[in-house]
Formats: sequence, C-alpha cells, structure tokens
Amino acid sequence: MNFLLALLLLLSVMLTSCVNSNGLNILRRDRSKPDEYYSSMNQGGQLATSYLDTPYGKYQIIGGFIYYSQYGNTEFTKLCIKTDCDHMYSECDAFVVDNTRIGYYKGKIYFTEFANDLTLKLLYMDMDGRNREVLKPITTDIPMATSMNDGCFHDGYYYFLVTEGGGIGNIGNKDDNLYRIKLDSKSEYEKVFNDDVISEISMFTIVEDNVFFYLNKTGINPNDYYNLKTDYIDFDLYMLSLKDNEFQHMTDKWVDYTNCYYDSDKGYCYKHNDGFYTLDLATKEITKTADFKVEIGWRSTTHYYTDNIYVITYENIKGDQGYDQPAKSQTLYIFDRQYKLLDTFTTEVKQAPVGCMMEDTGDYIVISTDYRKPADYYIDKSEIGTGNLMFHKIED
Repeated sequence: MNFLLALLLLLSVMLTSCVNSNGLNILRRDRSKPDEYYSSMNQGGQLATSYLDTPYGKYQIIGGFIYYSQYGNTEFTKLCIKTDCDHMYSECDAFVVDNTRIGYYKGKIYFTEFANDLTLKLLYMDMDGRNREVLKPITTDIPMATSMNDGCFHDGYYYFLVTEGGGIGNIGNKDDNLYRIKLDSKSEYEKVFNDDVISEISMFTIVEDNVFFYLNKTGINPNDYYNLKTDYIDFDLYMLSLKDNEFQHMTDKWVDYTNCYYDSDKGYCYKHNDGFYTLDLATKEITKTADFKVEIGWRSTTHYYTDNIYVITYENIKGDQGYDQPAKSQTLYIFDRQYKLLDTFTTEVKQAPVGCMMEDTGDYIVISTDYRKPADYYIDKSEIGTGNLMFHKIED
C-alpha cells in the first residue's frame, strides 16, 4: 500500500511539472485565476505583444527567442527542453522570428511569424515549447507579403492591422480596416471595423469588449528626445465597442498607450510632469485627479495595477556632442490608487535602451531595465513604504 501511494504521488508530480537540465520547471498550473484572464490582452506589462502571463508561468520574446520563468521573479530561461541544444540557432525550440506576436488560449501558446515565402502564418505549440504546428495562414485582400502586420491576441482571436506604408502610424498606410481571425483551423479572417482613422493610428489596445485607438495629430514624434520641447503630447482617443460596433471619438486630450489604463467604466492616464487624469467612458468627461511633477526626465511610462500605480521617469543629460541623451537614470515612483506617493527608487542606466516592461506577479513587481533583455530585477511589494525598497536581481 505504501508503495502504491508513493507511485501515485510520483505520477502526480510528473504530470504537474516538467524539469530538465536547462532549469525549466513548467506545466505546474496556477488555478487562482480563470483561464479567460490569461487569454485577454495584457494591459499592465505594456509589451503586450512580446510578454505573456499564463497559468503555467511567464513568457517573454527577446531577440528572436521565447524566454520562460515559472514565477516571474526567477530567472528567465530560453523555452527549450532539448538536452542536446545549445539554444543559439533556429533548431532551438525557443526560436521565433523577429516581430513575433504571442498569446495564450486554452492551454496553448499561439504566435505569428512570416515564413520564408513571406506569408504570415498563425502557429501554436505546447506550453513547454514542443509540438510546434502551423494552424493556418493569415490572408487578406491585401497581399501580406508586401505589407507589415501589427496585432494582438485577445479572447480566442488574433486582432490585426495591415500596414502597407511601413509600421503602424507611418505615413503611406492605406488600409483602414481592423481585422481578426479566430484561433481555429478553419475560420477565415473577418473585417471587424472600417474607418479612415485606422490607417492613421499609432497603436491600439483591447480591454474586455472595447478597442482603443491612439492617434497623434501633432506631427511630433514622442520618442524624439533630441528635439522634444514639451512634457507630453496630446493624443486623440477613439473607442470601438465589439458588442455593437459603436465607434466614438472620446477626447483629443489623451496620452499614448504607454501611460494609460482602462477598466469597464473609466480610463486612467498620467501626463508627464503634469498629473493624473480620469476619463469617464460613458460621458467622455476628463477630470484631473492629482498633480505630479518631476524635476528631471524627458518622458515617463506608467503602469496601473489593482493596488498601486508605478510611474517610471527617465533622466536626460547633455552628451559629448551636445545632444540630450535619453537615459542617465530611471526613477520609479510608487503611488496607491488614491494617488498618495508611497515610495521612490532611482537606478542608474548604463546603456541608452531603457526599460519599459513591468509586470505585477502578485507579491512581486518584475522589471526589465533594458528592453533588449529579459526581465532582470524585481521588487518585493512588502518593502514598499518601509524605507528599505530595493531592486532585487533576478537569479536562479
């Protein structure tokens, strides 16, 4: 009897986890949240197309490879369980092409990639990176081989734009449709909505049954830190209801997608060196809810979560050639949801690329200080407001 119980226990462990010499420990499902939570577009991480939260762990695409961490605050390792793989080339299970979009749905990872013949394909694989299969090609009336593609996964669909003139927001885009394709083997694409605005937008996000479109009419590049003279740029915000296709211009006083958040009733944003604002989605009324100005910094990114708000500002300095450099340091400001400042932390940045990924994993906040690398630090939320807040290095 004892032997039988031990055997059953061993089988249970084998079915719920998978460990290999590369350090992967996956397939241990977290059942604290419904599956639908993970199949929706991720607002918080702000790298919604390359960072993925699932009930089996955290995934992030960096440099053409998928990285995995079971808990987020543990080391991100390339998603490959081959014992004889050097994890360097296309033979690695973690390899994906550049500009891949990634999503989760019903126990599988879905992603897009351009094949060698420049056709865009929808693929899926197991949570451990194995059994990669082509689900179907993604085609529209416009040849995908002559276009670029921007999109995201949400609730069992892949939503996307076709950008003929280059990347999203570039001059020359002609297609004014929002498309989607279902994550099954048979359904073809469908046109969700058509409007001239869509060919001009710089980004879109999906929250529940609403699609938010961001349009920069100023002609100013918000990332042009050499010439940017204003603290922030006003964006036009449009909202499309997926329930009834109602399309509304919400405001011309909004911000870009890296500084805002939405729930069922309201939108929230931070305008750099100004303050926090709330948008009522029913009345379109904007209210300034709190002031917040900083002495330094050329821009900010803002992350809203259930308990706290995290604002990261980037300090600019004069370089050797007289230009304003984008990052001498990053300062993290932590507020509660009533906009009370709880804590601050400043870290030096040794390279120009600055971190823009942050994710709440429950007890920790995971941070990437360089967008070209996987998450490398985390904050223990229990340290916030104690005077002992630190950036902890993510290790094994």
